[in-house]
Amino acid sequence: MVSFLEHLDTNYVPSYENIPRIQKIIQENTSAAAAIDREIGPLVLTIAGLIKRRMAHADFASRHASLLGPIRRIPDDVLSVIFGACLPSSDDSKQPPMSRTHPAVVLSHVCRRWRQLSISTPTLWTSIVLALPIHPAQGDEVMWHSLTPGVLREAGTRWETRMEDLLQMCKVWLARSAEAPLNILLWGSTHSDSLHQEATDRISGFINLLCGAAHRWRVVDICLALCTRDAPQERTVVAPSALVNLRPADIPLLVSLRLRLESGSEWQGTLNSAVDHKSIHFLRAPALHSLRLDSIICPWKSMDVDWSSLTHLHFGGYGPPKSALTWGNPSLLFDWVDAFLLLSECARLITCDLAIPYTGSNDAPIRSRYLTLPSLESLTLRGVVPDERFLDRVDFPSLRNLHYAYPTRPFAPSYRGPEAQEGGVFSAWLRRFGHQVHSVSFEFPTLADDALYRLLKGLHVVESLDIVAAPPAWGTNGERVANFAAVLMPKNVTAEDEPIPSLCPKLKRLHLNVAFYGAALDEEGILKMIAARRVRGVGEELALIDEVHVDLGVTQTMDIPAELQVRNVDVEGFRFTATYIPPVPLVTFSPD
Repeated sequence: MVSFLEHLDTNYVPSYENIPRIQKIIQENTSAAAAIDREIGPLVLTIAGLIKRRMAHADFASRHASLLGPIRRIPDDVLSVIFGACLPSSDDSKQPPMSRTHPAVVLSHVCRRWRQLSISTPTLWTSIVLALPIHPAQGDEVMWHSLTPGVLREAGTRWETRMEDLLQMCKVWLARSAEAPLNILLWGSTHSDSLHQEATDRISGFINLLCGAAHRWRVVDICLALCTRDAPQERTVVAPSALVNLRPADIPLLVSLRLRLESGSEWQGTLNSAVDHKSIHFLRAPALHSLRLDSIICPWKSMDVDWSSLTHLHFGGYGPPKSALTWGNPSLLFDWVDAFLLLSECARLITCDLAIPYTGSNDAPIRSRYLTLPSLESLTLRGVVPDERFLDRVDFPSLRNLHYAYPTRPFAPSYRGPEAQEGGVFSAWLRRFGHQVHSVSFEFPTLADDALYRLLKGLHVVESLDIVAAPPAWGTNGERVANFAAVLMPKNVTAEDEPIPSLCPKLKRLHLNVAFYGAALDEEGILKMIAARRVRGVGEELALIDEVHVDLGVTQTMDIPAELQVRNVDVEGFRFTATYIPPVPLVTFSPD
């Protein structure tokens, strides 16, 4: 038999006499393949039948094996505890919103038993989170007027559907939670004029529904902004009556409350409190020990609050300083004297957050007084830092956390931050409490090397340090910014045989945010500072830093963790994260 094996897979061109021979080979092998196919056919059918039988037996065995699954033998009471572990802790501020993907809903869709058990477990349904959508007509004024009526109607229909869905889910959550204590978050915004009355009515519906279960409130966060497009003299904003009419006896379980009720005027461009807080009597709830108040419009002394029972207080101050309700009203100017008097009423405080927008000058009300808060562990100051007149009259023996937050809006046109005040007032605080605080954070608009050194030199036991660069102060260009890495570099040199002590020798965690001042922090400086703090200092006990996070206002040019290893720095157990600004894209020029 003639073979053409040596010509296969080549560029061989058969001669005319070889074409019939090749055709014969093709015919013979095609017939042989067909014969084999005829033999395979019955075998394929047999195998298919065997596979089908095998799958049936395997499925039958699997279904029976599920009867022996350990999950089936777990008692309902234990299984309900496992269900509860699928949800965040009730003390966690980040609770999942009510939706079809809520963990409790997902658990109820697994099987009949799980559905019955989850629905009959009230603790799975006790967190009611209602961050209500804003009505489309409340959006940007220019955008609103640019929309066609059809588009606006469609958006309004979707808003109405969403609000109705949330209302129905709220009813389901309330029903399934039975009589268990509730954690409630209600955030909403609406206009109060007739054009948007439907939004106001909707929010009132949620408030009325929730107030019907007020006897089960445990942790409540209510922030409502009731706005109007009318001129101030034409406003008719009223507070939700169901909320204002609550009495302490109506909320016996309430332990934590955040309350912010505001009204605003788009005509005036200001925001004012909607409710005179002294008319709210449920602030004296018998079990209340954590209270957060913002934008109130009455003196704190006139409010019906049992200050002595509070262990956690966040006082955001009165309405915005330039609002129509606070401007020129001396009784609503919260300064360091008011802060002293307020703290004097709160003898049990463990944590405190105070916004102090005014410096104050008259210390007559407290001239002969002294304040001790034996349990105060954490203090946050916002705005004006009280000076030595305050410091000389207070004692916080348990203070371990001290924080300063720069105001997000100017309290006064000339305000520059704590280090711009004469003597560096926050430095005085750190000198006073630096021997005992373990966690310190502060924000600043401008800060030179000497000011940073002055702030840090007394922090002998601090373990956690956060320094955040606020946007440049009003009327400044923000050029006076410290070289953080250099200031925090351990001083392993001596001068005249005397050791120079390092700043923050016990520091283990550091967060630097200088996104507004890119030149103030460079990667090489951070690298050297970390490397120096990952070894013991000379002649002193220097803790190994464990965690560093930096927010840089520059683009990335170095892999700092990799470079640390290249330089043989011990990075075992060390955590480092950094955020950079993205590089500016290069756009190709086009003449079209």
